[in-house]
Amino acid sequence: MSSVNSPPVMAPVNNMTVTENTLVSFSVNASDPDGDSVTITGDNLPAGSDLTDGAFSWTPAADQIGDNIMSFIASDGQLEDIETVTITVTAKDVPQPEIGPLVGAWKFDVGNAGSVEDLSGNGSTATINGATWTGQNELNFDGLNDYVNCGNSAALNLTSNLTISAWINPRTFGQANYARIVDKGTSSTGFSLLIDGNSGVLKYAVYGKAITASNPNVIDLNVWQHVAATYNDSADLVSFYVNGQPAGTAVCTTGPLDSSANPLYIGIRSYDKNRAFDGLIDDVRMFNKALTGAEIAGLYDNHKTLFDPIGNRTVNENETLTINVAASVTVTAQPLPTGATFVGNTFAWTPTSDQAGTYIVTFTATDGAASDSETVTITVNNVNRPPVVAPIGNMTVDEEQAVSFDVTATDADGDTLTLSAADLPQGASFANGTFAWTPADGQAGAYTVTFTATDGAASDSETVTITVNNVNRPPVVDPIGNKVVDEGQAVSFDVTATDADGDTLTLSAANLPQGASFTNATFAWTPADGQAGTYTVIFTATDATASDSETVTITVNAKANTDNGFAGAWRFNVNGAASTEDISGNGSTATIHGATWNGRDELSFDGTNDYVNCGNSGDLNLTSSLTISAWINPRSFGQRNFGRIVDKGTSSTGFSLLVDGKSAALKYAVYGKAIVKSNPNVIDLNMWQHVAATYNESAELVSFYVNGQPAGTAVCTTNPLDSSANPLFIGIRGYDQSRAFDGIIDDVCTFSKALTGDEIAALHSTGVEVAIAYSVK
Repeated sequence: MSSVNSPPVMAPVNNMTVTENTLVSFSVNASDPDGDSVTITGDNLPAGSDLTDGAFSWTPAADQIGDNIMSFIASDGQLEDIETVTITVTAKDVPQPEIGPLVGAWKFDVGNAGSVEDLSGNGSTATINGATWTGQNELNFDGLNDYVNCGNSAALNLTSNLTISAWINPRTFGQANYARIVDKGTSSTGFSLLIDGNSGVLKYAVYGKAITASNPNVIDLNVWQHVAATYNDSADLVSFYVNGQPAGTAVCTTGPLDSSANPLYIGIRSYDKNRAFDGLIDDVRMFNKALTGAEIAGLYDNHKTLFDPIGNRTVNENETLTINVAASVTVTAQPLPTGATFVGNTFAWTPTSDQAGTYIVTFTATDGAASDSETVTITVNNVNRPPVVAPIGNMTVDEEQAVSFDVTATDADGDTLTLSAADLPQGASFANGTFAWTPADGQAGAYTVTFTATDGAASDSETVTITVNNVNRPPVVDPIGNKVVDEGQAVSFDVTATDADGDTLTLSAANLPQGASFTNATFAWTPADGQAGTYTVIFTATDATASDSETVTITVNAKANTDNGFAGAWRFNVNGAASTEDISGNGSTATIHGATWNGRDELSFDGTNDYVNCGNSGDLNLTSSLTISAWINPRSFGQRNFGRIVDKGTSSTGFSLLVDGKSAALKYAVYGKAIVKSNPNVIDLNMWQHVAATYNESAELVSFYVNGQPAGTAVCTTNPLDSSANPLFIGIRGYDQSRAFDGIIDDVCTFSKALTGDEIAALHSTGVEVAIAYSVK
């Protein structure tokens, strides 16, 4: 892969200001990311300047006053980087010939030097200690320990007539409210010009002798002002001036004492480095005569600035910034930001939405002899533009149909956007800008979802209406289940159905057997003799659009043989009914108390007080040989571990078949006489099992069976005593409603004879209906 050449990179070169006839020099440096050799050249370099091996030097002449814009180019032979630099040349501020004699003059327009030339020509170079350059040709004093040391040349040892002037812009009145502007001497020699914050005055001090003050409230904070004080020895008078105008006089009968050993300081009291000035100072001048008022006014007219201070400005994007430069001379502004104008000393600019940032504009005024400039920082605040959500539009979808779409947005400022959704329908999601939803049945309707894009400061939203169309859901026929009935036995049940949409339903039946009816959703039929067989009936529910059906098989058994020994038989297959028929044909209808249908044609007993009362017909009053059988699925062994399956009589009459939890056995009780039990561990919990017990009077023997297999025998020498007055109970001990069965029971049979083992096995394998239809022999 071939390499891609990267351009060289210029090191920044700051704009600068220099006084005419003053040497300016600096290095121009550049680097190259690829390590290529870099050549540095100049374009539009001013006359008299030199650029050799990256070193630039120039001493500007008087005719080069103003902005000198030049470019420095770094090249690797193919690509370039350019740095444009403005060097502003100002006129050397030489005092006007008619105002003199000048003994010291310091104009702080060097920009970043550590010392400042004495423009009076007396060689009192000023050394800067702590004070900082503001970038606008003046020095900033911190009010703590910043000062300028101008030395102690003989020219500055004023002991008679004198004038002190300066431009000041105080933030406060300095340390202890007595900030020094110019100070020389000790506590008993020399002089000082200071401001007094107690009354806003200008003061002149002759150390060790006298202190005089101007009129009150002549000094303002945070504005530029020209201040001056003159001492006229012959008139014994101190005169004060602010901005060229008289500001008060005071009698002073003594001149300063000799301070030749002490330097002249600007910005602090010299002898103890105290009473520091807090603010900006520029253009300090010393004269060894008391200037006249006209001469002071001339100093002010030749003031520090040729135009009023502008100051830094701030503007928002797309707002107009106007700067009117108050000046009577020609003013220029460079460099102008893109789109800005400067016409008739008025700067005007409306930054666009892409121009947020900081811009440096230097305003320069010249009167032909002197020039002045101010560098203004214009800060353009970013005005956030809100994001824009791309149009989505309303949506329509059917129930159970998926709808998905992406939400997108743009931001003119390139800000990172966050997308969100409010009022999401149940089941909907919004992740990573994608909305997804599959409306469920029952969610037909109109849904409003608001999608929002935000950049952290502003947002845009679109509210989308999602219309979910109703999709008809078919009705559902409630389970009916197959039915079994004997010839001559009535069968009746209701057919019900539900519709999730709440539609009106119509119920119908097809293939009704002869003699059957289906009216008002109720099926009714009593099969006649000769109708034994299997019949299929189709029950249908329709909501006019969709339907559901259940095909029910009805098995009609031939009329039972009455010589089969049945005393009573109950098959719990009338799910939901309050009673169940005695299918032995002996009419002992069973009434259900508490026991519940579990939906699978069987009864559940709670082990507390549930039972079935089968009545006390004479067929059930068994007092000799007998058989009791049932299908059971016990959850536990019932109350007190002796849950009753079948029970009839009192504590001294009748009989009972029960489970014994102590040995997991089956027990047969002859109340008041004997209790016998099967082999141990033949009963299992939580599973179906067919159980039976037979009593053979002649053999005096009780036989037990589980799932059609022998489970033990026991001798029993007594018959059950007459219990004709007591009902036969299923699931509880009848005479005291105790020893409740805990579990499920079905297919309970009682016989007035002792069935054989084969007959028990047949009963287990074929069921009670078959046994009734074809006899147990």
